[in-house]
Amino acid sequence: MRKKLMRWEITGFLFVCAAGTLLHFVYHWSGMSVIAAAFSAVNESTWEHMKILFVPYFAFTMVQFTVFAEAFRNYFACKAMSALAGLLTIPLLFYALTGAFGPTPDWVNIAIFFLSAAVMYAASHYLLTRGALRGGWQQLAGFVLLWLLLFLFVYFTYRTPNLPLFLDPPSLAGAFLGSLCGVAECCGAPRNLRNVCFPRQQSLDRGTGEWYHITVISLNSEAIRLATIKRRSTVPYYAAAGTWVLYAAVFPLYKAGHFLLLAIVSAVVFLVMNAICGTQTVEVPDRPKEEKPTGNAELDKMIRDGSLAIAEMKRLDDAIEDESISADIVRLEEVSRKIFDRVKEDPAKLPQIRKFMDYYLPTTLKLLNAYDRAAAAGISGENVDATRTKVEGMMRTIVAAFEKQLDSLFGTETMDISADITVLETMLQREGLVDSGDALHAQDTGSAAQAMGDIKLEL
Repeated sequence: MRKKLMRWEITGFLFVCAAGTLLHFVYHWSGMSVIAAAFSAVNESTWEHMKILFVPYFAFTMVQFTVFAEAFRNYFACKAMSALAGLLTIPLLFYALTGAFGPTPDWVNIAIFFLSAAVMYAASHYLLTRGALRGGWQQLAGFVLLWLLLFLFVYFTYRTPNLPLFLDPPSLAGAFLGSLCGVAECCGAPRNLRNVCFPRQQSLDRGTGEWYHITVISLNSEAIRLATIKRRSTVPYYAAAGTWVLYAAVFPLYKAGHFLLLAIVSAVVFLVMNAICGTQTVEVPDRPKEEKPTGNAELDKMIRDGSLAIAEMKRLDDAIEDESISADIVRLEEVSRKIFDRVKEDPAKLPQIRKFMDYYLPTTLKLLNAYDRAAAAGISGENVDATRTKVEGMMRTIVAAFEKQLDSLFGTETMDISADITVLETMLQREGLVDSGDALHAQDTGSAAQAMGDIKLEL
């Protein structure tokens, strides 16, 4: 019976490795089917790797029970404990290696998956043959635990906690993220995928280190965009690993020649799949670069608030389909960036933009968010249409006001230049170096002085 059990455990290990590898791609192959999401990986999070380890293990366990139900009265209790051992191996190894060495390469993640499957079946064989956990309540508890784990893996696919375990780690931003994010919402993708692409809205409050009661989209409390990068496909690694699993299941593997032949075959498979798949262009979360503290608390706050405002403008530009409004938002973004850059160069100008930061900028974002919500409603009504019309009519005025704010920051330099020109003109005439008819004319400083006044913008 022990030899029979050993054969079944080895077969189970090979089945879990092969099925888990396929489940890594099933969601993508199915066109992001909501049904396929229940038992396959929808992103590259640690939780999803645990799911594609457990699902085939659970299925094989139920089949194996029909063979060993009478021989091993401790079957379900041992299988449940083995499942926990294997599942815990994935986060323990992944986070330990990531913490010690930084982002792990794909082959390490694949090795962790296969090692976790080996731990499962090694623990299962050990517990079953030792006769451990034979109590009736332990059997019942093991049976309930297996079904509970299955329920949790399915449930958290559609109702995902906002915890790092369930989100793509920075080093695994998602082999499928670039191809899935654009259509995840319209295809009804599970929320743990959409959390990466379309994070929840949060209301930020100025008094707690957050910002101005403006609704923004954030990931891990930080406004982000997606950056396009190129990365090597994981398919060649899985194909090479799968070659070893399939070969071991069909052919003998106990001599040095067998291992050498298999190494050559797997290398050929890797090269072929690498040539076919090559590199992939994917989109990953692109977090804003953190500015180094300047030593000026007010300036640092302006930089942080400015970065958040720019990120929100980019989000609104992407979300709003109206080309006219989108063009105005792009112009606001450009002008605002220049305003912030100008003040960073000369912090003495901070008082000149205080009203801009405290009222004009957050109120503008509030109006644009109202427009975005009205447009997203997808209906035509008196209130929705009135909101959109008012914002559309105000945008040109807002753009002109932002440009005037930027112009006012150059007022002092304009007056200084005008004064220098006047002095230069006077000295050139005094020295007889120019004729009075060719004298330079200083520009009128009145407009510059007027530009330094407060902006009058009714919102």
